[in-house]
Amino acid sequence: MIQQLPLFLLGTVLFPGSTLNLHIFEDRYRAMIGKCLEENTPFGVVYLRSG
Repeated sequence: MIQQLPLFLLGTVLFPGSTLNLHIFEDRYRAMIGKCLEENTPFGVVYLRSG
């Protein structure tokens, strides 16, 4: 079974188990994170290199 994992693009590298306080202001990401919190499901954090 293929499962989808919502991705949050971030310009910071995170290592497994690390934490980072986020201020999420874009509506699309607020909706994504809100859904993950409601459903108690994970989301991925992906490094986005500028350019």
